[in-house]
Amino acid sequence: MQDAAAQVQELYDQAGLSINTAEVMPDHIGVELNFLAVMLERTHSDTSSKDEHVNMTGQFLNEHLLNWSPNFTRDMENAAETPLYRALARATRKIIEFIGR
Repeated sequence: MQDAAAQVQELYDQAGLSINTAEVMPDHIGVELNFLAVMLERTHSDTSSKDEHVNMTGQFLNEHLLNWSPNFTRDMENAAETPLYRALARATRKIIEFIGR
């Protein structure tokens, strides 16, 4: 677990991003989804560095997020006690898989 946290922290550092609270681990799904959102936004808003942002986003997806999030979201979907959380887990998985194509 610490290796994964260190790996994503390194990517955040490369991107010039930081987590504003010590209570949240760098590899928390919420932090990772926020990082993904920021990087995707940068690919569209910062055209001078678009290739760098695309490469970093691809590295993050392929070396990290796509390795564990499908199982995590399936587990979340199976454990959910309400339709809302089942749908949220399924939608999260589908969106990540779509972006990773």
